[in-house]
Amino acid sequence: MAARPSMVLDRLTPAQDLILHKIANGLDTEATAVALNITRGTVSVQMSSMSRRLRVSGLGALTVLGDSAFSDVTETVLPVRQTWNVEQVVGYLYSTSFAAPHLFMERRGNFESAVKTVLAEYAASDVLAEDNAFTVLTARRPSSREGR
Repeated sequence: MAARPSMVLDRLTPAQDLILHKIANGLDTEATAVALNITRGTVSVQMSSMSRRLRVSGLGALTVLGDSAFSDVTETVLPVRQTWNVEQVVGYLYSTSFAAPHLFMERRGNFESAVKTVLAEYAASDVLAEDNAFTVLTARRPSSREGR
């Protein structure tokens, strides 16, 4: 039985709900990031978090699709390299619920200094690279010519 949209959205944060709405309306990661004034990395991290939160993994999605009318499934793996500078990482951290600026109150400056100090050890010329791979599932109805 399919989950009602309200049941799904109750499990998402307001930020994830906004991202999901943009993606569901056909925007890609870049366009979603621009529309919401966030980084592509933030969109990607939140999409990954939504998959975990909704308990939909690649294997689970393949199983569900394989048992549906859209059983002609193609899996494509897309390698992605995201580069960040230290300021972007700090901005990303502030955009999360666990490191929102208001949580630090008068210690915000100390937090920001500590993050910058740690990241400086890893950032060659103020550049941090994040390598990732995204799996895209494309599902179609089998052709009637294939006898399915």
